[in-house]
Amino acid sequence: MQNRTFAAAVLLILVVALASCEKAEEQNPVREAAVHPVLEEKNTRVPLGAGTYYPRSRETLRRVTEEYLESARKTNKTGRIRMIVAPSAPLTYSGEIAADAYAQITRTGYKRAVIVAKKETKEIGVIVPEKNYETPLGEVALDEDAIKSIENSTLIHRGNDTTMRVEAQLPFLQTVLKNFTMIPLLAGRISTNQLNQLIEVIENLTDNETLVVVSTVFSRSKGYLEAYDRDSKCLTAINRMDLTKAAIDCEASSKFSMLAALAAAKRMNLEPEIISYKTSGDTVGNKDRVTGYAAIVFREKNGEE
Repeated sequence: MQNRTFAAAVLLILVVALASCEKAEEQNPVREAAVHPVLEEKNTRVPLGAGTYYPRSRETLRRVTEEYLESARKTNKTGRIRMIVAPSAPLTYSGEIAADAYAQITRTGYKRAVIVAKKETKEIGVIVPEKNYETPLGEVALDEDAIKSIENSTLIHRGNDTTMRVEAQLPFLQTVLKNFTMIPLLAGRISTNQLNQLIEVIENLTDNETLVVVSTVFSRSKGYLEAYDRDSKCLTAINRMDLTKAAIDCEASSKFSMLAALAAAKRMNLEPEIISYKTSGDTVGNKDRVTGYAAIVFREKNGEE
C-alpha cells in the first residue's frame, strides 16, 4: 500500500512538472542541443562534438579530461555511487564541474552506463538510439541485450540522437570507466503510464555494475545572481530528495528525465551529495546571461565504495 501511495504521488508530481517544463522550454529553448548532424550509413553515430564541445585530437582530449579529473574536488564520503548528475555543456564551459562528479567514482567494476536526458523530437515516449557512439577516445557500444529486454513496451522506441546530451558525457565516462556499454534513455512527452514505466526502467537497470548519468544543465539565459538564487533552491530540493519542490524549483534542460531519475533514486533509498555548482559566468567570464552547472552524486546509504 505504501509503495502504491508513493508511486501515485510521484506520478502526480512529475506529470504536473512535465506540463510546466514544456511551457517553459517553448519560451526558453535549449541552446546547447542546437546541433544538426549527418548520420553515416553504418552502425556508429558520427561524433558531433569533436572540435566544438571537446578537442578533436585524441591525445588532447585525453590530456584535458585527465587534467580536469586531477584537479577536481573530492569528498570523503563512502558508499557505492549508483547515479550522478553532470553538465551537458562543452568542456570549456562545464568541464571542471563535470569532473567534480566523475572524480568521486573511485571503485572499479562499472560495466554499463545508463545516460538519462531529454530528446528534442515531439513524439511521445522514450528514444533509445539505434547506433553506437564514438568520440576521439574510441567507440562505445550500446547494450543491445538489455535494450531488447526493455523495448517490448509502449515506452521505448528506437531512433536517432540529434543532440549533444549523451555524447557530452562520453569523454569522462571513457576516461573513468574505460570499457563499458551504455543505454541512452532520451525522454520527451510522456503519458502517466509511461512515466511510471520510465521510473521502473531506470530502477531495474541500476544494478551493481551500472552507473546512471543524468545529463543536464540548470538555469539558462539568466542573470548571474538570478541563476544562483534559482539553482540554489533547486539543489536544496534535490539534497532533501523533495520531489515536489524539485518539480517546482528546478529549471533544467533535461528536467523531466531528471525528475524521473530522482524518483528512481528515492525508491532505491539513495543519498544525494551536492559536490559543486558554478555558472558559465564563473567558468568563461560573461555574467550577463549565464547557464548553471552542478555536480551531484547519489550513493547507497551506509555502504562501502
